[in-house]
Amino acid sequence: MKKYNIKTTDVELLKKWYYLMTLGRALDEKAPAYLLQSLGWSFHAPYAGHDGIQLAIGQVFTKGEDFLFPYYRDMLTALSAGMTAEELILNGISKATDPGSGGRHMSNHFAKPEWHIENISSATGTHDLHAAGVARAMVYYDHKGVVITSHGESASSEGFVYEAVNGASLERLPVIFVWQDNGYVYLFRRKTRRQPVKWRITSPDSRI
Repeated sequence: MKKYNIKTTDVELLKKWYYLMTLGRALDEKAPAYLLQSLGWSFHAPYAGHDGIQLAIGQVFTKGEDFLFPYYRDMLTALSAGMTAEELILNGISKATDPGSGGRHMSNHFAKPEWHIENISSATGTHDLHAAGVARAMVYYDHKGVVITSHGESASSEGFVYEAVNGASLERLPVIFVWQDNGYVYLFRRKTRRQPVKWRITSPDSRI
């Protein structure tokens, strides 16, 4: 997997990252305008505040080797992984040329299956199971690369997520689970006095 260091990274690459973050934020802020103009993008969850982690996910993704399962806030992740602004907009306004679903899927479901940027369900957390399954197949077929799956902290309360993390841990599968914690779910829990989920992962490695 690619590794970067701010002190040794080439200046041109840093400029590219800045460009991607600027372009991504412009798209993120433009998306609601399509709905106001009745042009589409009926569902949009902004990623503002997730910029750094999403840029990083996309940059470490290796096309042709890795599999990526982004969630509905992962606009910059998809852009950083190589999808174009046009392709993201085509998904948002449900056009037939949308590379993920031909305009049939809900907006903010960014995908490009030919690159293994996978199309996921609208049910949060379920794609963690798909990611773990792909990682198991990669081990079985001796495929080089890793699987990256991403979602917010709220999805951690889903049984799908626990099952995927626990299974991947037991079998030491090449899958990276990224939880983008923006604090929304914990604010809700404070207001409703719900307690956070307590995790206990069964693993042969006590560090997990």
